[in-house]
Amino acid sequence: MAQQRFLILGGKSKDVDEVINLYKDVYNANTKIRKVTALEAEVIKLSENRAISYKVLQCQELYDVCVSAGVDYNVIREAVYGDDPRFNLWWTFIYENCRGLTSKCLPKDLYGWHKWATDNNIDPKLSHSLLEYNKKLVEKNKE
Repeated sequence: MAQQRFLILGGKSKDVDEVINLYKDVYNANTKIRKVTALEAEVIKLSENRAISYKVLQCQELYDVCVSAGVDYNVIREAVYGDDPRFNLWWTFIYENCRGLTSKCLPKDLYGWHKWATDNNIDPKLSHSLLEYNKKLVEKNKE
């Protein structure tokens, strides 16, 4: 836990301050602690997992195109995500027998973000497309 680089703590200001004081015994001063409301904490969590979901599914699609075109996905992956300093290699491995978002958090939070946007009168077309694409990938896993 002492290596944690950041924490998002959401709730009532007084309660969060108490938690921060408790964490001072576990984390060092280099750990960034962001104090937010409970709603902001939930939106941050959903948005972080949404961003990871986008990258995972983007790489899934890139993999399929590379295979179809006869291009080595790993060469492309390493050049784009490993060489370009604006990106990183996190979430870029493709497991052929386990395609799409199959973890506990990512699909759940992408659906949660989609519902939150819809409930706030936004038509989240991109998220909808990603969810549909993910369904197809997960179905292929079952074949």
